[in-house]
Amino acid sequence: MGGGEKVAYVLAAYLLGSIPCAYILVQCRRGIDIREYGSGNVGTMNTRLVMGWSAAIAVFMLDFLKGVLAWYLGVMSGIGGIELLCIAVLGHNFPFWLRFQGGKGLATAFGGVLVGGSWWVVLSFSLGWLLTYPWMRQVDRANIVGAVLMALYAVWQSHNPAYIGLAVVVLLAHIRALIKAGNS
Repeated sequence: MGGGEKVAYVLAAYLLGSIPCAYILVQCRRGIDIREYGSGNVGTMNTRLVMGWSAAIAVFMLDFLKGVLAWYLGVMSGIGGIELLCIAVLGHNFPFWLRFQGGKGLATAFGGVLVGGSWWVVLSFSLGWLLTYPWMRQVDRANIVGAVLMALYAVWQSHNPAYIGLAVVVLLAHIRALIKAGNS
C-alpha cells in the first residue's frame, strides 16, 4: 500500500470518528446545540442529561459503531485495527466540524476494542472504574482511573503501543472535561 492510500485511510478514520452523533441527534430532535446545555460535552452522558436515557443509548450505540467501523477499516487496510481506532477516537474528541470540541471517546474506543477481541482492555478499564466509582461517585474520575489502569496494563504486557495511545487519548479527554467543569 502506498503512502497516499495510508493517508486516505487515516483521514477516513478521522472523519468517521468526527461525526458528532450527540450533536446531530439533539439538534434534530430538539433544535438545540448540546454544547450549550448540561456539561457542554458532545457525548453519551451529556445526552442523558439533556434528553434522557433513550437518546443517550442511541448516541452510545452510534459512537460505539464508529469504533467498530474504524477497527474494521484498519484491518481491511492492513494498517491495523487499533491504529485506526486511535485516529477515530481523536476524531471523536476533536472534530473539526465542531471547532475541535467533541466528546471523550469512551464509547468509540469500546466499540473498537470489543470487536477486536481486546478483552484485557475492557477488563483493566472496568476494574479501575469499579474500584473507583463506588467511593468517588463521579463518572469522569472513575473513567480516568480506568484509563490509567488500562495504560499501565498495556505497558506491563508490552502490547502494541497504540493501546497506550488509546488510553492516553481517552484519559486526556476526561482530564480536559474535569478542568472545564472546574472552571465553569
